[in-house]
Amino acid sequence: MPKYIHDNISKALIEYGKIIKGSKILLLGIAYKADINDLGESPGIELYELLKKSGALIDFNDPHVIEFEDKEGY
Repeated sequence: MPKYIHDNISKALIEYGKIIKGSKILLLGIAYKADINDLGESPGIELYELLKKSGALIDFNDPHVIEFEDKEGY
């Protein structure tokens, strides 16, 4: 599912004459389930990493997750 969402974000940006690389993207909610800070198996993490790999400038907002470390240490 994260790859599907990544591709749709890319298509949407292209429709507006933009590309993922350098685009600022805000992910709302990154935890696996609502109202907890569980990141285990979260598709949000995979989406974050896919967008980051594509060169997007990613930030996230989740009231239950203050910070996390992705595979590259961000």
